[in-house]
Amino acid sequence: MNKMYLVSVPILLLILSFVKSESKERTKVSSSEIWETEIGKTTFRTNISLTPSYLVIGSNGDNYRDAYITDSRNGVHIINRKTGKRVKNFSHGSFGDLDVNGTLIYNNLIYFGNDNDEFICADFKGDIKFSLPVSGDVESEAVLIKINGKDALVFGTEAGELRAINPSTGETLWQHFHEDFNGWKMGDNRLVFKVKTHFSSTYLFLEKPIVEDLNLDGTKDLVYQIGAEFYSVNGKNGKILSRFSLNGDWDNHGDKRELFVGSSHNSFIFSKDQGKVRITIPKYNYRLDPGESYGGDGYGIHLVTHDINGKIIKTKKVNEKSETRNFKKIPNKNLICNGGAIYHFDENANFVKKVDFENLKLGNQDYFSYFISDQLLKIDQHKCIVFLYEYENSIVFYDIDNGKAIRKFELKGRSEFIPIVDDINKDGRMNLLFADDSNELTCIDLGKGINILNK
Repeated sequence: MNKMYLVSVPILLLILSFVKSESKERTKVSSSEIWETEIGKTTFRTNISLTPSYLVIGSNGDNYRDAYITDSRNGVHIINRKTGKRVKNFSHGSFGDLDVNGTLIYNNLIYFGNDNDEFICADFKGDIKFSLPVSGDVESEAVLIKINGKDALVFGTEAGELRAINPSTGETLWQHFHEDFNGWKMGDNRLVFKVKTHFSSTYLFLEKPIVEDLNLDGTKDLVYQIGAEFYSVNGKNGKILSRFSLNGDWDNHGDKRELFVGSSHNSFIFSKDQGKVRITIPKYNYRLDPGESYGGDGYGIHLVTHDINGKIIKTKKVNEKSETRNFKKIPNKNLICNGGAIYHFDENANFVKKVDFENLKLGNQDYFSYFISDQLLKIDQHKCIVFLYEYENSIVFYDIDNGKAIRKFELKGRSEFIPIVDDINKDGRMNLLFADDSNELTCIDLGKGINILNK
């Protein structure tokens, strides 16, 4: 191959990476559209952080993986809430994979991790206050807890590190490493680690943890599901609090009595019984035809209640047949839902009723075809949850009491950014905020008569 070609092509790619794409004419998604802003790609771990004037959001830029070339649109975007105009885009201008998903605002500072194995604190001018080297990509927003009466931030990496820091100084208060951790630790050669990460996969992906006081000592603990294990860490000191398997015996999965977990930790239901915390988890079994050892015609759905050490307290079947096995709990409400139905239960995690959703012939009924928002809304007289159908380019609001689709919105492309309802532009009316593969963040007016029930 011509040597000049070998040299010129990489140089041309590098030059093009610094050139901003030309603005393009765009058709509005809705006549109620208020503004749209090009921010790059987002994921289901992307959240927004709001101040009275600004919206802060992380971006994966033009490419989800840009370790070999710069990407001018990733990092953090600060956007004017009223106009949608970008005020600042920062932490994106050097080599490395600077994709950002989660952001957190605390004391008028922005905290975020990136895919360059860093956790960063910056001000609204984009000036970095501190940057901490960590063991792997930080894929989700940090959480705020109190340790000995003082605020602390806790974040996880995809290498299995969990770290609590002083948000003012960045000082490490404690670190926790999963027993299978194989990443970078303080004192290790950083360069060797960085090279190694580009040729390896990560298996201890820590998303945003559930925060719950499991041992009732007054300090919130951190709860994960890692693989098929319940995994909790003491918020005071970072030590293992409890760990147990959530699955039955896979070798005997042909036995209908064997129960397995199909959801992540965002489906866990916490309650108290006689002064002790209980964890109720939706699980499934295979509906097998006679003589079959795998497959069948769907799943039976069960609610299984454990104590914090994994002992099973009770099990109740709540659906004889379901086409999907992945659940999401609606925060602060006694509701869990999947692609086909929503399940109501009381404050003690006792099952109340199941409501089937209207079939709109959307979604492939697998884990990656839909996402469920954390929000519970009141639209006129309807209590609704919000579904995003990733490949069907649709957002649907479902009534939780009758399962009917109350509103439906068509997007311009695939999306895994979980939509958000809020008064984004501060005009006293609720807005729907969403992003799709157009790389644009869009704000539309939903009108009056909408309230958020679980703020």
